[in-house]
Amino acid sequence: MRIFLHSLYFAAVSFLLGGCFQITEIYTLNPEGSGKVVYEAVFPVTDLGIEKSIDPEIKLKEEILAELKHAKGVEAWDEVSYKYEGKDKIYFKGTAYFKDLSKLKFYNFGIKTTFLDLIIFSRKEGRLSIELRSSKTAEKNDSGEKKIEEKHMLALTEAEVKQQLVESKKEIIKTKMMLAGLLSDLKIERTFYLPGTIAYSSNFERNLDGSVRNNFAGARLLELITAKLDDEEWLRQQIRIGRDVEEEYLPDKYNVNGHLFGQKTPVRVVMTKTDVPLFDYEKEIAQVKINYQNFLAKLEPLKLPAPIKVDPATIGKFSVAGIRYIAFDDVENGIQPLGYRRGYTLAIMGILQEQARKLLPGKLETALTDTGISLLPESDRDREISWPKLGKDGRTVLLELELKNPGQKVKSLQKLSGTLDYLVSAGEFNMVDLGISKFEKGVEGHKFGAKVISAGVDSFDILVDVVKDSIKSAKLFDKQDNKVDAICSYSWSPTYTILKFSPMQQGQQLPLEGKVQLEILADFKVYELEFELTDIPLFGR
Repeated sequence: MRIFLHSLYFAAVSFLLGGCFQITEIYTLNPEGSGKVVYEAVFPVTDLGIEKSIDPEIKLKEEILAELKHAKGVEAWDEVSYKYEGKDKIYFKGTAYFKDLSKLKFYNFGIKTTFLDLIIFSRKEGRLSIELRSSKTAEKNDSGEKKIEEKHMLALTEAEVKQQLVESKKEIIKTKMMLAGLLSDLKIERTFYLPGTIAYSSNFERNLDGSVRNNFAGARLLELITAKLDDEEWLRQQIRIGRDVEEEYLPDKYNVNGHLFGQKTPVRVVMTKTDVPLFDYEKEIAQVKINYQNFLAKLEPLKLPAPIKVDPATIGKFSVAGIRYIAFDDVENGIQPLGYRRGYTLAIMGILQEQARKLLPGKLETALTDTGISLLPESDRDREISWPKLGKDGRTVLLELELKNPGQKVKSLQKLSGTLDYLVSAGEFNMVDLGISKFEKGVEGHKFGAKVISAGVDSFDILVDVVKDSIKSAKLFDKQDNKVDAICSYSWSPTYTILKFSPMQQGQQLPLEGKVQLEILADFKVYELEFELTDIPLFGR
């Protein structure tokens, strides 16, 4: 029976994968399948505690961007709003515009749903129809009870059956609690305003305003899946026949529909065909697209563009500029020759094709000796070129590559290669006022989504939707426009930066009002170069 109870959980997640959430969708449809839907949802946030270094406000914006951009079949969003509900849920509401209802599928904050997750729109024989279908159904179980009769009874004594029954009942309690946690709060409510007169419908309720609705409640599905768990005679039968419930327990889709919605038929509504739209899609979408791009401009961070690969022929050849080799150390005994621990470091130098504003971390790809041994560090982190150096001319590059110590038989490096990204801009760094006048928690600015996320006289933090590599400096001013001597430190994710201001001197207090300016490079490109050196003598000669 362990397999059986595990399979009940499997049955639940086969219908709906994820956790507790509520979704409301209100559709307005046109005869050709275009339309709009007000999508309102509350979803759990399951990983806020995993990456504690990421500010919740950063996480919220990243989740909303993912929801907007990963939705399939959506041309544009309008009237988007979002917020945290408590510490572990996100509330989202927006109107999605689509050209083809059948291609519409929401991202649902990454939670996969397979039960009635497809909306099929069709135009046939002078009629329009909408049908809700599941992308994963258990059609093989249409004759489950018949299969039970075909099973051979196991040779179990009554004492063995009783023992398994006792164990099964213990598991049933745990299973019910687990399924209740998964399904009890699930709700999906869909309402459709239709472009035609309804001819007939099944498993839809009709509203007074002419629309139809289908409401799914996880609690009803929970009833269906656990219906027979309290039937002792039925449990005995399962034990005696050794039933493989994972293959046979799932009820057929129409029985599911009957239990959830009242009819053992498809979830479908059929209308008389019409050519009269409920709204002018093309007229509305034109303005919505403009609004959506403006909204994204505020929500999306100033981030690094995809790197442009550099033609190796345009890069000055890299060559060895220096070598550091420490064959032995004894740290516990205080012995570190030349002040370094045991290791082998190559410094290589090259010339860029144009002036760079900044070098970004690179990566070492190959370090192969003439004996066929790799000198690459073990971890990906240690293979990063974390501190590349850029000359004052903006073109000379110096990379210090830390490798494993070579063996005694190694005479040379057969191949050394890697990649390096660098930032280029024809523009200059510009001072940008973030539009924050008070340093109080929750105050928002008008540039780069700036927001004060913590504040006090001893320090305050400002979140900006700007990639760290585009920032040169941050300056703090009081309300009289006097520059304040303060320390600005940074913490960041790949798409956002947090500016932390703290006093320069002990006893100094920061102003409660003023402004913050960023020295920023907003117009830039990123290039990726590949470097390669061959037949390098171990000691450079």
